[in-house]
Parts: sequence; structure tokens; C-alpha cells
Amino acid sequence: DFGDTSALRTATGGCASPTRGLFMGGQVPGSQSDVIDYVTIASLGNTTDFGNLTVSRKSTTSVSSRTRAICGGGTAPGATYNTLDYITFSSTGNAVDFGDFLNAKEAQAGCSSQTRGIWNGGYQGGANNTIEYVTIASTGNAKDFGDTSVARSAPMGVSSSTRGIAGGG
Repeated sequence: DFGDTSALRTATGGCASPTRGLFMGGQVPGSQSDVIDYVTIASLGNTTDFGNLTVSRKSTTSVSSRTRAICGGGTAPGATYNTLDYITFSSTGNAVDFGDFLNAKEAQAGCSSQTRGIWNGGYQGGANNTIEYVTIASTGNAKDFGDTSVARSAPMGVSSSTRGIAGGG
């Protein structure tokens, strides 16, 4: 047992730097959350409050470099978001607007290197085949990267410093 999060949440976005792990947004019983919690990876313990997202939402997907995390998309009752928020790992505080996706969507696969964050697939009124990317160190709207070979809803992503792979969904 490593510890506990600040509240019972599902459909949360997660990412990490070499020292901190983040849990962003999600669904708590009865509503969506804007909470960002963090843990120090090298020690056991409960999460600590980091700050809040710009919008309460679940089914977000996060990407990160060693210094910055970006939380994208998500949904709340009656709304699906194209929002991209970012935080800097070394400090705590509320997320700041990074830019927007080309279209509102949720439950994508996220992959990242130290330079780029990439989201693909997801749910946008149905399974989606778009791939979008950002340069993590900058701010601005996501750009079109291409399309996946198959439309996927809620795929999973893994990445190394040179390659990202999405599957399932």
C-alpha cells in the first residue's frame, strides 16, 4: 500500500515527472472534480493537494515532460471539453490554460517525450481516429499529427523517449 488519494475518484488523468506523480480531475460520487493531487514517488504516503484544473471534468488524458504536465479534454454532464491545462511539477498551484484541442473529446491515449505530447483516438460522439500534438515547453493550440489506422474509443498509450504506441479501445 503506497497511500491514499484525497478522495475516491474514477476516470482520472495521470502523469509523472521523475519525482512527482499527478492525478488530475476525475469523477467523485455525484459530480466531476477539478482537483489535482500529487505524490512524491520516492516515498510512501497519501496524496497532497497540488491545486485545481481550470474546469471540473472526468476522462481526461495527461502527457508530461520532466518539468511540465498537460491535462487535455474530458467531459462533464452536458459538456465535452477541448481544454488543455498545464502545470509545472516543481511548484504547486492551479493549472493554467495551455490552449485547445482541434475538437472536444475525452478518453484518449496519451504519449509523450521530453519535447512533445501526443493524444490519439478517444471518444468524440463515437470512436475517434485523430492524432494531435503540442510542444510541451510552449503554449498554444494542438496541431493535427495525422490519423490512426482504426478509430478507437478509450485506448491506452505508452511511450519511450522516441516512440509512442496506442492500442485497445
